[in-house]
Amino acid sequence: MNFKMKSLKDESGSVSVEAAFYFVMFFALCALVADYSIVFINKGRLERINHSLASIVRERTALYSGNEEITQADVDNIKKVADLLMKDTRYEDKYSIHVDAIYFKESKDDAIKEILKHDKFSVNTNNVCAQQDTDLEMKNIISLSPWSYSEKTKKERWTPLYQVSLCVSGENSLFYKAVGTISGNKLNDILIRNVVVPR
Repeated sequence: MNFKMKSLKDESGSVSVEAAFYFVMFFALCALVADYSIVFINKGRLERINHSLASIVRERTALYSGNEEITQADVDNIKKVADLLMKDTRYEDKYSIHVDAIYFKESKDDAIKEILKHDKFSVNTNNVCAQQDTDLEMKNIISLSPWSYSEKTKKERWTPLYQVSLCVSGENSLFYKAVGTISGNKLNDILIRNVVVPR
């Protein structure tokens, strides 16, 4: 009789330990799924914010008196807009903005396409990730420039390109932290890019 009671107690204790373990795992999984959902939702919002910033950059005629040259002051002003748009997100004050401006040499026709200069501007780079471009990515970006007529020069030319990038650190997400810990790899930053032409 005592052996049966002891066996029942052992089984009951074992079931309790297993149940506690499963509950902990279940709640941890729920927390990660909820966190990933929030990251996914915020990523969509970040895409909309970056699209808005890129739209401001491209409006050279309406906002910049037709000046196609981007300056650090322009990027600093864009950051002020970004501060307002990022105010209610989990990435407030934890983001960086990078702007690439690519200008092309004058050409008689569209057979020759050469870069005149490539300007890079950044804000908030001390807070989070730094932008890194590969040659392949830059080649793809350059190919987006259309051969079009310029009202300013009254002739056809390769249109300048502006790439606006919004970057937030992956360390703001529990999901990314968990994946980084399990895999042993450095956390990936969330980088959203838009390439636009002036108008």
